[in-house]
Amino acid sequence: MHVDYRLTLRRLTDALLQPDAPPEQWRQTSEQLFNLLAAAAQLEPDMPAHRADIFLSSGKALAPVWAAMCIKDFYRTRQFILGLKAAIETLSATMPGTRLHILYAGTGPFAPLALPLTILFTPETIQFTLLEINPDSVNMLKQTWASFFADSYIREILCTDATTYKASQPVHIVVSETMQRALQEEPQVAITANLVPQIAPGGILIPEKISISAGLYNFQNTLKDQPEKQDATQQTPVMDLSMDQYALEYPEIIVDIPEEVENGYTQFCLFTEIRVFGHIVLQTGDSGLTQPKILLTAGNNGKFHARKMRFQYVSGRNPGFRTSIDLA
Repeated sequence: MHVDYRLTLRRLTDALLQPDAPPEQWRQTSEQLFNLLAAAAQLEPDMPAHRADIFLSSGKALAPVWAAMCIKDFYRTRQFILGLKAAIETLSATMPGTRLHILYAGTGPFAPLALPLTILFTPETIQFTLLEINPDSVNMLKQTWASFFADSYIREILCTDATTYKASQPVHIVVSETMQRALQEEPQVAITANLVPQIAPGGILIPEKISISAGLYNFQNTLKDQPEKQDATQQTPVMDLSMDQYALEYPEIIVDIPEEVENGYTQFCLFTEIRVFGHIVLQTGDSGLTQPKILLTAGNNGKFHARKMRFQYVSGRNPGFRTSIDLA
């Protein structure tokens, strides 16, 4: 059966970005988008090479299958596409007549945060440099964009490490979603530290800000689907990652753990919140990227048996937070 890839992409992009649509519509649309792109790329989920992660000195680079599956985190996909769209519109207004150079680091086999934008903007408005370190993903990426007749939007597709890449031309927007919750395992921090200094004056980083905080969490309220109840207590900031705050290592932060806690708040967690661009955000629980990471669970007496927890983010082969506990 013949598929008009570009026409189908337009329909799915419109559905995914439709405001106030029921979440089930967004979920179904993201599934259809995954199927469409997988067909175009000839992704083979059972092929061992398509399931093999690459382990770098800066963290884990996902295999083609796992990178592709991120599309199914539908609200994350929607918000990142919306945020990148809004960033392009903002710079088009502040830099009229400029062909915007967008550097997308860690594309996987599809570059799914960028490809839908070829429906919404002309190649005279936006041009992409696409970076991906997995050679199998790079081959599928080239095939995917050719299937959608989007080659005119591409400056370069490079099989390279985004943590060391140096751009040859000014970059107006950097977009990278190479992360898991609490910025663990994947090289989002190292990529950001390398690419932010290469953004042209007035340019934009997507996501604009990633905030990590620590506090207590009531998991039962989430299970009972009671949004009127506050699931998290007051949170202590642990780390921010943005154009104004980035580094490969961060100072140690010490967070107090309450001795007495409200009934039900039995988890001490790291929380991740993401401001993609402007008012477009991913809050706690909106996405797999923003699920709380449980560090401690209270005992049967409702106490944590700890006074403080120490956090320090470090980059390297296994990036993430190193933690230690001061016992009560």
